[in-house]
Amino acid sequence: MTRSAIRVSNMTIGYDNVAVLKNISFDVAAGSVFVIMGPSGCGKSTLMRAMAGLLTPMRGSVQMDDSVDNIGVLFQGGALFTSMSVFENIALPLMRHTDYSAGRIAKIVSEKLALVGLPNVGDKYPAQLSGGMKKRVGLARALALNPSVLYLDEPSAGLDPIAAGQQDDLILKINRELGTTIVMVSHDLDSIFAVADDAIFLNPATHTIAAHGNPRQMLRRPPNREVLNFLTRGKK
Repeated sequence: MTRSAIRVSNMTIGYDNVAVLKNISFDVAAGSVFVIMGPSGCGKSTLMRAMAGLLTPMRGSVQMDDSVDNIGVLFQGGALFTSMSVFENIALPLMRHTDYSAGRIAKIVSEKLALVGLPNVGDKYPAQLSGGMKKRVGLARALALNPSVLYLDEPSAGLDPIAAGQQDDLILKINRELGTTIVMVSHDLDSIFAVADDAIFLNPATHTIAAHGNPRQMLRRPPNREVLNFLTRGKK
């Protein structure tokens, strides 16, 4: 039986006592790439925030497996500190949460930049980077503490097709080579089909999960019209 890294149980989440999602339950298998998908406004990012511990559920719970020792988060725009260099952005969580020496921190920063394909940008500032580079630096920072679980919020949003494909390849590399469990929010079909092992589809009309499974299998056998419309861009 596949071990669950994350278990969401009977969870209702929202803001100011207004529910965005109601009574949802699902598991995320350890070592998988799990995608939260659905149309704009369905609550994808809100769900990710609750799973990452950034939003307290109104009801229900999110439970992490005992093997999950820490998490990393990549926000949509990268969320880099503009007044800090790339090196300083990635070093920040290491400086805050470890007692590593300056030399060890520098080595880790170099390793993470190499992992995301940006080995020579440590001295640059966010304003000097393209959108795709900012996302990769944000990803390097999210990986700084070697998280067991990595949350990605629309990692390919705003990227051209080539950069988006490169981002998908990087996500798969992190998952396969490091064994990191990845939870990704996306409405980008190319990315979803490229990386997802498992997924849920959120329905904004019902505020619930309308489907759960592998997106490629959902496309072959759509569970309902909403999912079919989403996965085919309304062309079937």
